[in-house]
Amino acid sequence: VLFISAVFVSMGIATLLQVTIGTRLPLVQGSAFAFIPVMYVIVQSVEPGDELALRYIGGALLLGATVQIGLGFTQLVGLLRRIFTPVVIGPVILVIGLSLFEAGAKKAGQNWPIAVITTPA
Repeated sequence: VLFISAVFVSMGIATLLQVTIGTRLPLVQGSAFAFIPVMYVIVQSVEPGDELALRYIGGALLLGATVQIGLGFTQLVGLLRRIFTPVVIGPVILVIGLSLFEAGAKKAGQNWPIAVITTPA
C-alpha cells in the first residue's frame, strides 16, 4: 500500500511538472502497475512481518529504473522495438492482468458500482 501510494504521489508530481515546465500540454502521467506481481513474489519470499521486504522491493524498483535509464541512453530501445512487436507485448500484458485478477475481483465484488465506473473502457 505504501509503494502504491508513493506511485500515485509521483505520478501527480510528474503530471504537474509536465504541465508547467515540460511540454505544457494537458497530459496525465500514469503508471502501468506491472511491478505489483513482482512485489507479491518478494513479499511471499520473506518471513511474515519481516521489514526487509520493503527494502528488497525498493532495491528492485531502483535496479529496474537504472536498467531502463541505461536502455534509454544507449538507444537500444529502437532495436528492442523490432524484436518485441505488439504480437509479443500483447500476451505479456494479458498475463500481467490475469495475475492481478484475483485481487481485483475480490475488491470489485465488494462494491460493483465503483468497480464499473473505474474499469477502463
